Amino acid sequence: MEICCPQCGYGKEVDEAALTPSVTFATCPECGHRFRFRDAVPENEPDFTLDSGQEEPARDSAVVEEDHPHPTSHTAPEEGPMPSWGQPQKAEAEIWAYAREVGVVAALIANTRHILQRPQGFFATMSREVSFLVPLSYYLIISLVGIGLETFWQTAVGNPILPEAFSGAVSSPGEMIQLVMFSPVVLMLYLYALSGILHLGLVLTGAAKGGVRTTMRVVCYSSAADMLSIIPVVGSLLGGLLRLWIIVVGLRTVHGTTTARVLPSVGLLFLSLLVIVALTMRDLGML
Repeated sequence: MEICCPQCGYGKEVDEAALTPSVTFATCPECGHRFRFRDAVPENEPDFTLDSGQEEPARDSAVVEEDHPHPTSHTAPEEGPMPSWGQPQKAEAEIWAYAREVGVVAALIANTRHILQRPQGFFATMSREVSFLVPLSYYLIISLVGIGLETFWQTAVGNPILPEAFSGAVSSPGEMIQLVMFSPVVLMLYLYALSGILHLGLVLTGAAKGGVRTTMRVVCYSSAADMLSIIPVVGSLLGGLLRLWIIVVGLRTVHGTTTARVLPSVGLLFLSLLVIVALTMRDLGML
């Protein structure tokens, strides 16, 4: 089994058969965070240190509670092989789920920063119990902001990298209105198509431990990379590459698999995109 620290994202494969039933907590060697990685047993259970693979002496539960308080909210079993050590603290979880409490703008910034800086830690603590509207709303907002930034730069300075036919520049208020009206529809189609292709690849390689909705959550949160569109000309290209990396890390984490098992899905996605681009260029008379 793979144990991932919800604080820093450090993970390690551990032989579950070598663990005694009483071992339910792990101590991360990277950040020292102590967390539950499987269902609880009576108090004063020993710890398991990820780097040494050895059990530690039991610690007083009152001290543990003081150092690392456990949330009191309900804990439901999660889909797939991820450890169920309870609902993570807000600082560790997808803060966008608490947007009403901390504010929309603050939650967007914090959630995006967490994904871009520590994607493995983010996806290791991503809740699959909250409504899918949470990651979906994040995806739509961030993607629309990214489209707006890219459209601004395309209109203001152009993009010498892309052919004119693929330019996102707008030349009239009517085109801007059409962009605003149809972008959400296109984004939804893109989300389902991208998630479907990636999940199909995971199923074909036997790496899909969770449902397609789990894959869609990863795709939604990978849109954080669209914020690189704030950089003129090359921002969208850098964002696209970063998004692929976030998707690989996210799928590997939430499905409890390896990078090698995820890469065929990304290859299938690349192949599909190449076919779409080729067909588009043929229709435009560029081939």
